[in-house]
Amino acid sequence: MEGCARLKNLLLSGSFWNLYSLDLTGTAVETLDLSAVTAPTLDELFLLGCEKLCAILWPPPGESRRKAYLGKLRIDTAGGTTQKEATTDAAAGSSKRSSSHAGFDWYICVRDARLLGSLEPVKDYFGAHEVRMEISTTTAVKVMPPPLADAAGAGSKKDVVKSDRGQQQAKYHATYHAIGMPQQEQITDGPPAPPVSPQGCYMHIQDNQQKTHAAAAASHIMTAVPEFICDGAKALHVHDSLFATAAPFDSAWNQLEWCRVEQCPGLEYVFRTAADGAVFSKLRTMCASHLLNARDIFWDGGVLGPSAFKDLTLLQLYGCPRLMHVFYAGGTLRLQSLDTLEIMWCGDLLDIIWLLPEHDRIEFPNLKRIHLHELPKLQAILNERGPRGSLPTSKSAPMLKTVKIRGCWSLKQLPLVGTNYKVECDCEKEWWDGLKRYSTSHLDDYKPKHPRYYKKTMLRGSVLR
Repeated sequence: MEGCARLKNLLLSGSFWNLYSLDLTGTAVETLDLSAVTAPTLDELFLLGCEKLCAILWPPPGESRRKAYLGKLRIDTAGGTTQKEATTDAAAGSSKRSSSHAGFDWYICVRDARLLGSLEPVKDYFGAHEVRMEISTTTAVKVMPPPLADAAGAGSKKDVVKSDRGQQQAKYHATYHAIGMPQQEQITDGPPAPPVSPQGCYMHIQDNQQKTHAAAAASHIMTAVPEFICDGAKALHVHDSLFATAAPFDSAWNQLEWCRVEQCPGLEYVFRTAADGAVFSKLRTMCASHLLNARDIFWDGGVLGPSAFKDLTLLQLYGCPRLMHVFYAGGTLRLQSLDTLEIMWCGDLLDIIWLLPEHDRIEFPNLKRIHLHELPKLQAILNERGPRGSLPTSKSAPMLKTVKIRGCWSLKQLPLVGTNYKVECDCEKEWWDGLKRYSTSHLDDYKPKHPRYYKKTMLRGSVLR
């Protein structure tokens, strides 16, 4: 029935013992009702270009009525596949349907995230299998996910999912240059995104900034994502959303390995949970940029367990002017895998880590690189906060190799290193001269390197002669 553009209602009832594939590509169907169907061999469902689709009603569970989940499920309600393209692709065969979902048995692209609630009867598929999911109010999605690893651990044909970070940064920097904001310091690319296992869900969320009528749908674009999808997500990319205000609240995100959030001025916090114990236990890469209203990156109202953030390797933050805390939680935060910390242009940042007074243990055994730029309110790199009014103390970073700091005039301390080699510290001379020492030999473990342009310009004599 593909290409039946005027087909709005479809009611199937009875037994379809030999029904293997159902293709409604390019139709105007609003509700696909299969609740009265017995189709134990149904393995493929195609709903590409079905922009009016609101719900899917599945047959009751049970081997006699349907499979636990389909082998192939491809849904596109965001207009990424036009009616003409969908009809042409259908005529050419499923192997040529669309390059955007080629290679994915499950490809889901929706304009309204509430449709995802219809997938709960087949939720067992998520987490154990590869799913490409896009939530977008635009008709075209260009940003691709990180590389997906094959069984051998190397990049496979899914290496088509590459990021266009350089192009986006050029666009952002051109904007800042136009209003006179200096952009001499740019965040580095850092290590490449780690390979994401084929057994997992990649989520891509964006909305169209040019269409204000999409605000109603986009305002709940993230909060409407079901918990079972968040719990199975391996990679998450959220960008260019004017209306998204929060991530789903209830999920612990314990399968998430790679996350990038950018250009979302409505976000007040990136992740906010109330979970106790394990949260973000597999997260390795976290990048956030151009979040104009975000106050916290990670906010947890519970008590963190020992496995929380244990695999976090790279943390990059850029251009979040109202950000006050990166981590705000209670419990024990063991960032034993953290290798690189880069934070730039976050003018209101007070603490990288804020732990409640009764839970203040922090560990950084593998931190090697610190890069901080234009953080005028930051008081300490590695903070432990005691009772209100007490000063933060510095923790040790025994593997630290390089430190680069600019414009962090409230920062008065460096972490203890205690290594057999000197840690290179690239900083302003005035800032270095104002650092506090914990012991007579504390700063002897650092090798200061000041900018070449630094020169004292004091007059040799008085101007009043």
